[in-house]
Amino acid sequence: MARKIYGKVQVEGGIAPGTMMRVLAWDADIDEDDHMGVTQVEPDGSYSIEYTDTKWDWSPTKAVSNWRPDIYIVVEWFNQRNEVWQQVAKSKVYSDQDVREDREINLAVTLPHTNTRTIYGWVTNEEGPPLRGFTVTAWDEKTKRIRASTSPDTQEELVDQEPADYLGSAVTDDNGHYRIRYAASRFELTLDRLMREGIEAYRRPDIFIKVHRKDEAGILYRSPTRQNIISITGCRIDAEIDESRM
Repeated sequence: MARKIYGKVQVEGGIAPGTMMRVLAWDADIDEDDHMGVTQVEPDGSYSIEYTDTKWDWSPTKAVSNWRPDIYIVVEWFNQRNEVWQQVAKSKVYSDQDVREDREINLAVTLPHTNTRTIYGWVTNEEGPPLRGFTVTAWDEKTKRIRASTSPDTQEELVDQEPADYLGSAVTDDNGHYRIRYAASRFELTLDRLMREGIEAYRRPDIFIKVHRKDEAGILYRSPTRQNIISITGCRIDAEIDESRM
């Protein structure tokens, strides 16, 4: 029977973990630690890893047939600048875990970079009351506009639409409020990006949000796109939902 390791990851500074963090579970051992599982952190900071009964570490206080893992977790954050998973926290070891019981491990972490930007707002119905528990996702539209001239007297604008980039997600609270943070570094022009991607590596995001149904069966709302966002104080996008679509 599968047992689970579960809990919540609390990021100091109020930055939502979103899908840019993951939890790895390990069994501490004398020679080499055994990998027990891995999962992404949910938008609300929760995680859950299932593992099956097997022979882990022998417990000297029990019969030889009882083998128990010494469990700890590691939290990793995806560093978009270097495109690597980076360890940001490690829990203590919970020794001699009874495999008949689940293990809860909560952990507070601090991300190594604070170079983030915020997308926030309120989700309400058309009458004004807030909508709680709805998922909001934020996207960068990545629209390029290119001026093309066919003659000295005529000029037209061509629009090249690329697939939108996912920036993050959050769930609305009791007041219908949401807050999503994303790494500003992904829009910075560095020497390395300039050499790899050219001047197109530098661009400001064109941001829109989607509001998803509670049952994740579809999208209730897509906001207009806010283009060329440069504000370091945050980008506010509110949503009014037509209740007939809920």
